Amino acid sequence: MKEIIVFITGFFTAIFAEPLRRWIFRPRLIMDFGDTNDFKADTPEIVGTTDGTIRKGRAYYIRGRVVNKSTNIAKQCRVYLTNIEKKSNRTGEFEQTTFCEGIPLHWSCRELGGAFNPLDLPKDINQYFDIFSTREGDTNIDPKLMSKPFRYEHLFTEPGTYRYSIQVSGEGFRPIVMKILLEWKGVWDDFIVKKEDA
Repeated sequence: MKEIIVFITGFFTAIFAEPLRRWIFRPRLIMDFGDTNDFKADTPEIVGTTDGTIRKGRAYYIRGRVVNKSTNIAKQCRVYLTNIEKKSNRTGEFEQTTFCEGIPLHWSCRELGGAFNPLDLPKDINQYFDIFSTREGDTNIDPKLMSKPFRYEHLFTEPGTYRYSIQVSGEGFRPIVMKILLEWKGVWDDFIVKKEDA
């Protein structure tokens, strides 16, 4: 009888020990957005024009932040725009738009060729991702998406109040989601953006 108990204990230990260890020591990510300059970065730019001249201008980069609070590295992390809703002028409620994808957003301060590559996130390192930018003189926002299907163009030009759902996914942890509210007036430097309260 003792041998059977030892066998059963060893059997279940072998099956459950590694998954339990992974669960206990899994990465713990926090995604955030605030009203400080690191989230709404006022950026001077030099822009080439179609006639070959160069002009100086300004832009705002709207960014989110993700931090790993675990000692275990969060591997292969990507950030996605997973939904866009628009507030109805009639009901005041958010309604689903035509957006139905999960399109990667790019990591901030990365070479353009690697901005959409997955990142490994060590403990307590602030890693920002770009959500959209606005540029001096423009009447639209520029979403920082890997792909910008033309069918969604109106979602980045029409004034209104939008709700963006953003998700970070990777290996060994449950995806985390944050929602951002944007009140877009069609003016590059006159908009309101904030995190939706949970």
